[in-house]
Amino acid sequence: MPARLPHRGVVLVLVLIVIVLLALAAYTFTDVMITHRRGAQWSARHLQARLLAESGVACLQSFLAVDVEQRELAGGIYHNPQHFGARLVTDRPETPTTGGFSIVTARGVEHRWQGDLRFGLENESGRLNPNMLCYANVSQSDEGQAILMGLPGMTEEIADAILDWLDADDEVRPNGAETEYYSSLARPYAAKNGPLDSVEELLLVKGVTPELLFGRDRNQNQLADPHESPDAVDGSVLDIGWSAFLTIYSMEHAQPAKFEDRVYVNQEDMQKLYDELLEAFHGNRTWAQFIVAYRQNGPTDVPAFMESTRRELDLTAPAEFPIRHLLDLVGQNVEVTMQGDTQPIVLASPFPADGVVDLLPLLDAALTVYDRPLITGRINIQQAGPEVLRTIPGMDDVLLEQIMAQRSSPAAQQDDLWLLTEGLMTIDQLRQAAPYIVNRGETFRAQIVGCLSDGSAFCRLEVVIDTGGGKPRLLMCRDLSHLGRGFSLSQLGFGDRPHE
Repeated sequence: MPARLPHRGVVLVLVLIVIVLLALAAYTFTDVMITHRRGAQWSARHLQARLLAESGVACLQSFLAVDVEQRELAGGIYHNPQHFGARLVTDRPETPTTGGFSIVTARGVEHRWQGDLRFGLENESGRLNPNMLCYANVSQSDEGQAILMGLPGMTEEIADAILDWLDADDEVRPNGAETEYYSSLARPYAAKNGPLDSVEELLLVKGVTPELLFGRDRNQNQLADPHESPDAVDGSVLDIGWSAFLTIYSMEHAQPAKFEDRVYVNQEDMQKLYDELLEAFHGNRTWAQFIVAYRQNGPTDVPAFMESTRRELDLTAPAEFPIRHLLDLVGQNVEVTMQGDTQPIVLASPFPADGVVDLLPLLDAALTVYDRPLITGRINIQQAGPEVLRTIPGMDDVLLEQIMAQRSSPAAQQDDLWLLTEGLMTIDQLRQAAPYIVNRGETFRAQIVGCLSDGSAFCRLEVVIDTGGGKPRLLMCRDLSHLGRGFSLSQLGFGDRPHE
């Protein structure tokens, strides 16, 4: 009888082990491939959503490239669901899901829209531009602070700190902070002493916190969502922070040809200014004389006893007072010592206040207070909400309510002097406010959400586009996707899924 082999059945066990290991390897490989496939699908969906949002940017630029009359015929830019709402880009039978974009603006800042959001644009000049505060204190040392104090929740300490951050010097305001303070922090840095590069840069300023800048609007959709405020059940605006009222992009463009034909009244050479004024006013010596005298001496409250004189100005005397708006020349008196005299005389303005409606267009056609055709930072009183309107010098609650009630009138839409002609402001009040207000605006903001119709992917962009230079120019485009979609698919016009 043959001997029994030792370890009988070992081969079978080894074979089973090998099969199990191979099965595990195959399962692991399959699982890794499935994961990679899902990742590739996720990346493809999100890339598609990004491209959908960028299609919205291109569509918006194309729409803004036509003139204003054509835009209005096509539905305008304020609320235009046909052009800006749920525009499908991929809607072919071979694609598994459809996709498109919506161009939206929350009702937020302006308080004119009654729904949650609209398919349209926000006029950027409806916001306060902090960078214009670099120039606000030219004539009044406290004017910049007064402008900032109009913002809700602003304090004198923070206002002074912002002004110190913006101004070019290292002199500390009473409640402000300069480089000496910032260099003493745990992570030191220097004060900017110049214009902001972004609104978020204000977080570097002493006293400015994320809560003040962004409020409770965590996803920056300018709506108080239930997860941000338990009391918000209707999408109402609540504590959206200063960022909703601020911009660094508001601007207007003067027509180059028209700008170049005007006399720059704030130039430093008084002889050259006088000669250019004489030419612009066809030899009207009285008008030229008064404007130069104003630049040299500024306004006075002393009663005038003459409108002109045959004596000559001392054109070698330097300019001491800028003209911030052409209304500065209207209804004012100037005390001036003429060449060779020892006693001053008081000249009355040749531009009387009761003739301002007829005179100001003539002055505007010949003169400019700006040294370049790009004007930065004026507030569009047709579009700004009450929070921004309160920052305009001389604004009070009564005047604010009157402006909000009457700015949609035909006179307000067509006449730059409507605040005066409609009796809302006196000439002195308008003179104070005029350097900071405008009746138009050429730069626009919107959020563009590109998404697939099943809600599986989205991309949310915020853009600012300048239309004043001819071809629409993209000034800012930032991705807000990390903050969530911000709006439900039903709000965007794509369905009824809740927003993420």
